[in-house]
Amino acid sequence: MNRKLKCAIGLSLLLWSVLPAQELKPIYVTIRIDDIFMRESPITPQEVDGFVEVCESYGAKVMLAVVPHRLVEDQNKNGEMVKALKRFVKRGHMIAMHSYKHQCSQCGSTGHEYNCSTDSITLPLELEARELAEGKQWLEAAIGKGVTSYVCAGSDDPLHLQTLSIVKNLGFRWIADSKIHLPDFRDTLSFAPSGADYTWEMQDSVYTPVMEKAKADFVSAVANGNYFSFVAHDHFTRKNYNNGIALKWTAEFLAFIDSFPHIAVHCLTIDDLNKEWFPQRP
Repeated sequence: MNRKLKCAIGLSLLLWSVLPAQELKPIYVTIRIDDIFMRESPITPQEVDGFVEVCESYGAKVMLAVVPHRLVEDQNKNGEMVKALKRFVKRGHMIAMHSYKHQCSQCGSTGHEYNCSTDSITLPLELEARELAEGKQWLEAAIGKGVTSYVCAGSDDPLHLQTLSIVKNLGFRWIADSKIHLPDFRDTLSFAPSGADYTWEMQDSVYTPVMEKAKADFVSAVANGNYFSFVAHDHFTRKNYNNGIALKWTAEFLAFIDSFPHIAVHCLTIDDLNKEWFPQRP
């Protein structure tokens, strides 16, 4: 453990040492996996079961951000993707909608979808509204329940006025937003931080420094508020990616969170969050 992290934990313990043992500070933690059954990855089999099981072992629910167009691609051949999604929903996890196809029809990039940074244009409102409505219908039909949380693709701005108006009209309540640090509530919409992806292309050489960074981020979040989130991506959480290194990393990190003193950790999906739990902001 590095010196900076030791000092941060020491300060936190000092601040909370005056609290009676029963007065634990609640900390709300959300975990998200993006790009479920990613089509471009050569890592097989396509599965996130191992990662979900690690989270379940610590009593955590997981938010699965699904690209709905994959339901009509090879990923759902023989209905395997639908079966997996239903299995996770039955176990209490949450399905969110991750844009429509995760690929821009203007330039072909998978780094965005409707706000094309390559050609500096926004795709037509009618196209985006039609595709997002269709994707939501596909996803809800697949899992047999409503989908109320939305995650933008790549560099698309969740606060882009066109996308914002569409998702609001479609009845989404939550939007994952990389530009905020605490859950925020405006009008009929709620916004939750996307959180960092600590396991992206995880290798042995960076395992420890990335772990120290994540722990320091968690300590900072506890000291400054009551919410922490982190994100993983499907293909790097698969059991056959680098001998399951992301699963090992996640288990170690969740063990650290679970044993952190003077707090009560609540690992929830963002659909479970309540705005009354957070400081009100203008």
